[in-house]
Amino acid sequence: METLDQFSARQGYKTGQYASKRFILRDPEAREIFLKVAKEAEEKYISDTVAAQYLQKNFIQFKHLNYNTIRRYFRDYRSGDIVNE
Repeated sequence: METLDQFSARQGYKTGQYASKRFILRDPEAREIFLKVAKEAEEKYISDTVAAQYLQKNFIQFKHLNYNTIRRYFRDYRSGDIVNE
């Protein structure tokens, strides 16, 4: 059985500093879905909490995440860390 350090190194993670952004940046399908929902939520003034719960409950790409983790993606989106490329 591999250690946590070995598993982390195999995944390419050195620290947890940017862990909240990594999933959404690495999965293009999840990123596309997130950006679509984030833009719609922003236009309609829907709260991050409601939008995060919507993503978690309705998209298989987000089911493994806690909605609070998804809420952090909205903060990153507003600060410009997650942009539509």
